[in-house]
Amino acid sequence: MKPDDLFGQVYTLGPRLGAGAFSVVHKCLNKRDGREYAVKIVDKNALVREDRDALDNEIMIMNEISHPNIVQLAEVYRESNIYYLVMELARGGELFERIVERTCYTEDCARELLRLLIVTVQYLHRSSIVHRDLKPENLLLVSEGDDCFIKIADFGFAEHISELDCCNAACGTPQYVSPEILQGRHYTATVDIWSIGVIAFVLMGGYPPFYDREKTELFRKIIRGEFEFLSPFWDHISDDAKDFICCMLVVNPERRHNAAQLLEHRWVQETLSAQSNVHTHRLQFRMYRSKRRFRAVVSHIEKWTRIDIV
Repeated sequence: MKPDDLFGQVYTLGPRLGAGAFSVVHKCLNKRDGREYAVKIVDKNALVREDRDALDNEIMIMNEISHPNIVQLAEVYRESNIYYLVMELARGGELFERIVERTCYTEDCARELLRLLIVTVQYLHRSSIVHRDLKPENLLLVSEGDDCFIKIADFGFAEHISELDCCNAACGTPQYVSPEILQGRHYTATVDIWSIGVIAFVLMGGYPPFYDREKTELFRKIIRGEFEFLSPFWDHISDDAKDFICCMLVVNPERRHNAAQLLEHRWVQETLSAQSNVHTHRLQFRMYRSKRRFRAVVSHIEKWTRIDIV
């Protein structure tokens, strides 16, 4: 990119893909090579100094990492009132949308997806980076025809592990955040493992392990690690899969498995089983009665724009 290039000189803006608090994401087309990308457009005027620093940190971290299961940052255009972050396009959309749309998800498919996620998080942790906001909305599927190949996106809350001692801020999405963050205690990269545990629970059970319409009560359940494998939603899920989840949803972070330990877990090490091929494990959204109810539950929780320390 030449220093005097403008985004509009190089790219044609396409349809909108999504939006955040201070940004909107569109598909875009490179006029020079015909390749499609996603572009995150951030309004500078909507950002306070702290937000601008966080955006600069996000750009710095994304420039440091390269992995097949992480959305890659291609270019950044800093114009007078707008930032344009041009990124790799994942055509399959958010994992959250796929969960809502599907009528079923096999345990084997969940295993493959979670194995990829853990390997990728292990890469981040070995690169001294913690994501701090892992959730289905930030996991993008590469194609519409593949339910398992994902890429991690949105590094807006990511931080270098070495910086956690001086910036142990409460951040993340309430339903996926770890107990130690909620309690304002010192935390490490294991907060990402807790989030993966919640994701695994939703994938195989079809409902979140921690839920309450009152924020205080939700946080109490998370801090105490109160969750259940309810019948009939978990009746056909293997005991090994449940044990795998329990290794992540451990309140004491020192006893919580790390990525390397999870990859050695017997459930992750299993190959495709005859039982799973015969018996489909359904994501049973009957707890919410409908897709709309499930979306409403998540939307209600995510309206909390900040996490208050308990």
